[in-house]
Amino acid sequence: MLAAVIALLFVSAQACEYKGATYRHGDTWIVSSPNSESQWRSHNSRATHSPVASSSWVMQCEMPSHNEWRTYLAGCVTPRGSQILVGQRLEEDGFSFECIKEGDGMLQLKSHRRQ
Repeated sequence: MLAAVIALLFVSAQACEYKGATYRHGDTWIVSSPNSESQWRSHNSRATHSPVASSSWVMQCEMPSHNEWRTYLAGCVTPRGSQILVGQRLEEDGFSFECIKEGDGMLQLKSHRRQ
């Protein structure tokens, strides 16, 4: 019985858990927010660069050591459902999208029309 408990503790430290699902180091998944307004901040936009409301985000599992794990917001999701990690850009449907992490940790999906 003791061996089973030790094995269970070892296995649980080897994976991230998020809302009942189990993920391994490096795994990503999409989460949706019921209220997109709470997930992004509007900024004064320049003529060719503006924030895009997104209600879905990319989460990632990270296991920095043998005994710990964490999940964090790793990227944005375009209106078509494509994943963009923080700092990356993607061309889609005549727009260039970029996922930016603000100083306060909030993520922002920016877009501008390609010319």
